[in-house]
Amino acid sequence: MAFAKGKSGNPAGRPKADLEVRDAARLYGSAAITKLVELMEGDDKRLALAAAQALLDRGFGKPAQSVELTGADGGAVETVTRIELVAGGNGQD
Repeated sequence: MAFAKGKSGNPAGRPKADLEVRDAARLYGSAAITKLVELMEGDDKRLALAAAQALLDRGFGKPAQSVELTGADGGAVETVTRIELVAGGNGQD
């Protein structure tokens, strides 16, 4: 979907409800971390792994993923640079 030049696709901004839900969830942040630590230290190895992964992701961020791009027949990706010159006006456009 294309938007008219200079017009926002979301003029009202982010819905207020999204922020309220985020803020409410953050009230339980410390309790959630405590629970994840309990689960990580528990006897269920699959649950412990999932909890440890969740803690690491939140504490250090998810690991970077590399992506390799190739062009036709596995060769280099062709890049095109386009320069568009626009006739100048008086700056009041």
